Amino acid sequence: MSDETFQFPPELTIYQAQDMGHKLRDAWLAGARAFDVSAVTAIDASGAQLLASLQKTAEQQHEPITWQGWTAEAKEVLAVLGMNRVLGL
Repeated sequence: MSDETFQFPPELTIYQAQDMGHKLRDAWLAGARAFDVSAVTAIDASGAQLLASLQKTAEQQHEPITWQGWTAEAKEVLAVLGMNRVLGL
C-alpha cells in the first residue's frame, strides 16, 4: 500500500475515460488507496462508472479506500445517476 494520494483531473468524462482507467489501474497496482476528487468539476456517466468500479474493486479485494474533497458538481451528478450510495455519499 502506498502513502500517495491519486489526484483526479478537473474533467472526468467519456473523453478521458479510457486514459483515466489505465491511470487508475496503475495507481491501484502501485498501492494507491487514497483518491482526491477535489479538482473534479465536470463528470458524466463514464466518469461515474470509473469511480464506482474503483470502489467495487476495493470492496471485492477487501482493501479500504478513502475519498477526499468531493465537489458539489460531482456530488450532484453522482446523485442524479444514483451512484452516490455506491460511493458512500
